[in-house]
Amino acid sequence: MGDYLYKMVLTFVSVSAFALQDKMKLRTVFIAVIGGVLTFTAEYFFVMKSENTFLIYFLSAGVTCLYSEIMARINKVPATIIMLSAVIPLVPGSIIYYSMRGLLENRYDIYITNLIEALLSAGGIASAVAVTGVLTGTYKKIVEIWLKKVNEIRP
Repeated sequence: MGDYLYKMVLTFVSVSAFALQDKMKLRTVFIAVIGGVLTFTAEYFFVMKSENTFLIYFLSAGVTCLYSEIMARINKVPATIIMLSAVIPLVPGSIIYYSMRGLLENRYDIYITNLIEALLSAGGIASAVAVTGVLTGTYKKIVEIWLKKVNEIRP
């Protein structure tokens, strides 16, 4: 539990710094930080439940994207602004570092293992963003069609 809280504080600080660097409004920074903490919590939960790297990152990023879309509608800001900061805890920085280190040290087993891990995690994040974007767009169109039909029925 101590490890979780320690990483939660680091997540809070890193997402705050990233959001403030982008010159976001303070309210949007707060929303992005909550999204980052939610992202970290989702990843922490999914890591305990599965060993599939792609699935872990896909589901964690899916939670982040869903949160970003909802908060974007409520606060009338683009979802991308919230999502970019909130997804920071998922970026596989250490995996990429160890992959490149293995390449430079001619330890190709470490290089390949970490490269595959990095590609799976990046693919999971990108896939979740794409799927969420498509589902959100489809949802919007369905609501628009429904509202149009309701307005036609009203006298």
